[in-house]
Amino acid sequence: MAKNVLVLLKVEFLPKFSVRGVWQRWRESYPTDGSKADDAITVFTGVSIILINIVHIYDISYGSFSWYLGLWI
Repeated sequence: MAKNVLVLLKVEFLPKFSVRGVWQRWRESYPTDGSKADDAITVFTGVSIILINIVHIYDISYGSFSWYLGLWI
C-alpha cells in the first residue's frame, strides 16, 4: 500500500566555489553551543575534488578530519 509523502527541501548554489565559504556556511548551520540553525545544511554534495579540497582546508584550519573519511591527503 503506497502512501503519499511530502518532502520539503532547499538547494543552494554558490555563485563561485570557495572552500572557506562552504565551511563558513556549514559552521553557521551548527553553532558551537550545540544548537542548529533553522536553515541548517544537512547534505553536501559535489565532485570528489571539491570534497578533497574542503577536507584539506579543514585539516589545516581545525585539525585532522581526513582520517575519518579514509583520505590520506
